[in-house]
Amino acid sequence: MLIECLRLTASQVYLVHGPRPVLVDVGLARDAPTVTAWLARKQIAPRDLGAIILTHAHADHAGAVSALAHWSGAPVVVGMGDVSTVHSGGRDGSGPPTGIRRVLASFGLIQAYPPLPRHYPVIPVETGLELGALGGVGAVLPVPGHTSGSVAVVLDSGDVIAGDVLIGGYLLGVVARSTPASHFHHVDRSRNRASIGALLSTGAHTWHLGHGGPVASESVRAWLDRSPSG
Repeated sequence: MLIECLRLTASQVYLVHGPRPVLVDVGLARDAPTVTAWLARKQIAPRDLGAIILTHAHADHAGAVSALAHWSGAPVVVGMGDVSTVHSGGRDGSGPPTGIRRVLASFGLIQAYPPLPRHYPVIPVETGLELGALGGVGAVLPVPGHTSGSVAVVLDSGDVIAGDVLIGGYLLGVVARSTPASHFHHVDRSRNRASIGALLSTGAHTWHLGHGGPVASESVRAWLDRSPSG
């Protein structure tokens, strides 16, 4: 199996197997022991990881990045527009509006997290990144819209790990997980819609998401066609 998924309370973490395994997203700060234990059960030692990729810098996806980076020593791959958020631990004011932040905070889904030290190796993605040099398979592509620095991992297998460009199901993926749905907040909804279109053009057949899923590409295309805002 090329992709394995760990479902956490607030999001999902993916392990992509290749010449070297690659971790995509890391969960909340409190999830670090759960993620490292999951990797250990798969007999993946800290130094085995080729890279840690963050689809975006929200706390439910990047909160444990400092702990996982310290544990593994792997470089962190993040979209250029989200680098400052990772370095500030979500304290740079880039999150959703105050009202939405309060609701998310009440569920522990948005919060400050331990920042990634500035001296730590970071690979910023601006136009794209082939993963071969890091021991992975596929490429990291910018998909701005949910955040300014959102990225997706497009694999040679026809799978894409797309973060929060959309959600699989409702109530953040709790119900009808294979049904495409819009995330309730994007910093730029029109750019996010364009990013979904760009991912569809890659020919990927299965979308693995930060919440819910997986979702078939045909379902994503049909949903986008009938959704005026994406």
